[in-house]
Amino acid sequence: MKNKLNLHLINNLLLIIVLSILTFGRPLLGLYIFGYRIAEFFIGGCFIIYLLLIFYRRVIPEFKKEILLLNLLIIFYFVLVSITNNYDFTNTYIFRSSSIIWYISFIYLGYLLFSNINVKPTHFYIAYMGLLITYVLNVLYYPNPVMNFFIQNSDKFDYLKGAELSFFYITVSFFSNKYLKNYNAINIFVLFTSIYLPLIFFKSRSAGLAVLIFVMLQIYNKRKSLTKNPKNTFVVFIISIFLFSTSAHYIVDNTFSIEETDDAIAQVFKHKYVVSNTYDSDVSVFYFENNRLYSADGNLNWRLQLWQDIFINIKENNNILLGGGFEEKNEVFENIIYSTVDGSNENSHNFLINIYMKMGIVGLGLFFLFFYFLLKSFSKNFSRVDLFTYFFPLFLISMFDGSMENPYFGLSFYFFISIFITGLKFKEAK
Repeated sequence: MKNKLNLHLINNLLLIIVLSILTFGRPLLGLYIFGYRIAEFFIGGCFIIYLLLIFYRRVIPEFKKEILLLNLLIIFYFVLVSITNNYDFTNTYIFRSSSIIWYISFIYLGYLLFSNINVKPTHFYIAYMGLLITYVLNVLYYPNPVMNFFIQNSDKFDYLKGAELSFFYITVSFFSNKYLKNYNAINIFVLFTSIYLPLIFFKSRSAGLAVLIFVMLQIYNKRKSLTKNPKNTFVVFIISIFLFSTSAHYIVDNTFSIEETDDAIAQVFKHKYVVSNTYDSDVSVFYFENNRLYSADGNLNWRLQLWQDIFINIKENNNILLGGGFEEKNEVFENIIYSTVDGSNENSHNFLINIYMKMGIVGLGLFFLFFYFLLKSFSKNFSRVDLFTYFFPLFLISMFDGSMENPYFGLSFYFFISIFITGLKFKEAK
C-alpha cells in the first residue's frame, strides 16, 4: 500500500514537472541550480536512465529489444566517434551538440510513467488549463514578478516559439480528443484552436501549416461528433470565429516592447525583414540559378541556401559517411547570415540534416532504423490514421525548425510518444 502511494505521488509529481516545462519553456529549463541549468540536469538524468537500461534491464523488461539495441548502437556510435577523434569528455559542448541522442532516453521514462498511472478526464482538463495559461503568458500578460525572476535567475528569458506552442497544443488536443468521448471535448478543442492558430502562424508559418493540417485531420475524424448536435456546433462555431478574429487582431496589432540599443534593433531588422521575411514577386516560388535552388520566400530561401551550403561543406570535407562529429560546429555557421544576429545558431533547422551533418550516412541510417522499429512497436490501440495525425505535423515542423535539438521539444516528444507503446490506461468518469 505504501509503495503504491509513493508511486502515485512520484507519477503525479512527474506530470506536474512536465506540465510546468510545457507552460514556461526555455526560461524554466534555463534556471540555474548549484551553477548548472535545469536542462543540463535533465541531460545528466538521460545518462542515468541509459545506465539503468544497460545494467538493470529489469526496469523495463517488456520493452522491445530492437528499439533498445538500436538506441544503444546510436550511443556506441557516439562513443566510437569520440574516442577516434580524441574528444575531451570534460567539454560539455560535445554532449550539448549530440543532445538528440540523449533525449531519446525520455521514451523509457515516459514508458515507466504511463505503464503505472491511470489517466482521468481531470488530467486532460488540467492540461487544457496549462494551454490557457500559456496563451495568456505569450499573448496577453506576463506577470512582471515572474518575468523578473526568470531574467535574474535563468540564462535567457524568451517566449515560447512556434514549434514549442505547436507541440503543446497538438499533444493535448490529440490525446484528449482520442480518449474523452463526451461532447464537451470537441467543443473545447475547437475553441482552443480558434485562439492558438493565429498565435502559431504569427510565430512560425511552417508550424502554422503543420497545425492547420492537424486541425483539418481532427475535424474530419470528429465529424460525427460535430454533426450530432447542429445547434450546439453552430454556437461553438460562431464563438470560435469571434475568438479567432479577436486573437488574430490582438496579436498583429500588439508587439512586445523591449529595451535594445539602436545597433541591435538595426541588426534584428536587417535579419528579419531583409534576409528572412521577404517575398520576391518577380520570380517563381522555386527556381534554379547557377546550379542552386532558390525560393521567392525569404524565410524558406534562407533554409534552402543553408542546407545546400551544408551539403557542399560535408562533401568537401569528406564527411559524407561518418559526419563532421560533435566537437565543433559546421564551418557554414561562421557566416553571419546563418549564425543569426547573436552568432549563436548552429542548427540547420532540419533534424535529418542535423543528424547527417554530425553523424553522416551511418548515423542517419541508425536513426531511420530506430524510428522504423519504434513505429512497428506502437500499440494496436492507435490506428494508422492516429499515427499520421499526430506524427506528421510534428515531423513536418522538425523539417523546417531546430526543434528536435531543443530540450523543450525533444524531451517532451520522446516522453509523450511512449504512450503509443504502452497505450493509455484511461479511467472514464462515472
